[in-house]
Amino acid sequence: MADARKSYIIPAFVGGHPVVQEPITLVNATAAEVTLLAGTVLGRITASRKYAAHAPAASDGSESARRILVEDVTIPASGEAKTVAYSHGEFRAAGLTWASGITTTQKNTAIDSLADAGLFVK
Repeated sequence: MADARKSYIIPAFVGGHPVVQEPITLVNATAAEVTLLAGTVLGRITASRKYAAHAPAASDGSESARRILVEDVTIPASGEAKTVAYSHGEFRAAGLTWASGITTTQKNTAIDSLADAGLFVK
């Protein structure tokens, strides 16, 4: 009988500490389809408790980094997608996908927020 288990390849951005994953819902408030890559830093929208790409200039909750995306995900225009995010573990900063135009100060704040959530960026 063939082994039906899928093999898991650890992404290059994952460090040596064991990781924990959880199911999440990603939202896209734009009028165009959006693809987020594995390793994208995510924030949680306060009102819906759903996740979106970390947006340092936002004021809806997504400005606070809370999770890291496990896999590439395409979210339909003005839609949602079910996926999986890391909720604990060690990660390499150079391999993560950060918000476009993020400043050093914003990135350091995001790294602190991730650490508060149990995601340690080295």
